[in-house]
Amino acid sequence: MRIYSYVKNNLNITKSEVMALDKEGRILVNGMKMNLSRNIRPGEVVTVDGVVIKDMEFSYYLYNKPKGVICTNNRSVSGNIIDKLDIDKRVYTVGRLDKDTHGLIILTNDNRFTHYVLESKRIEKEYIVEVKETIDDDIITRLAESIMINGKPTIPAVVKKIDSNHLSFILIDGRYHEVRELVKHARCHLVDLKRIRIGKILLDDYNLEEGKYIEVSGIKELI
Repeated sequence: MRIYSYVKNNLNITKSEVMALDKEGRILVNGMKMNLSRNIRPGEVVTVDGVVIKDMEFSYYLYNKPKGVICTNNRSVSGNIIDKLDIDKRVYTVGRLDKDTHGLIILTNDNRFTHYVLESKRIEKEYIVEVKETIDDDIITRLAESIMINGKPTIPAVVKKIDSNHLSFILIDGRYHEVRELVKHARCHLVDLKRIRIGKILLDDYNLEEGKYIEVSGIKELI
């Protein structure tokens, strides 16, 4: 692993914070300043301000996000997700749900896990969608079509009718506002949008009331 990645991941800091530490000569490997792009070798010791950097203990949380909560760590934003939680670690959401969408969110301080989930093309995300219209075959066909978002085609969703106004959506890539754009493409009006599953993690399995969260282990086996 590169020195840059090692410091960033284990201190859970931003790129600009790592670069500032390096510019000030505060990151040392075996007591010497080195290029951040260099790989760390077995037995080498990395320090910041003389303190040895050790592998971070990663934590993972599941949160049943209510509507109105915003997936940002910026505490100056009203309704930010961090103010809703009592977690004494610096954690981030794995992806986002918009303000008016509720349901399952993962939070963690494991940057590599976050990157893997966001970049993987095999992890399913399942949503329950309520529309104003009565669902017919034409609507389902349109909802399952690939559409263009930001100049790129989406991977077609798996869409199943639950009842006259509710559907299950299973997405792979989960592009920005993809479900909302698909509903618009089908000439429907969205009433409610809830994420109920990420990979094998099903919200109902944890009996989480809306607004509640729980720390979990073994999460990588469920993704």
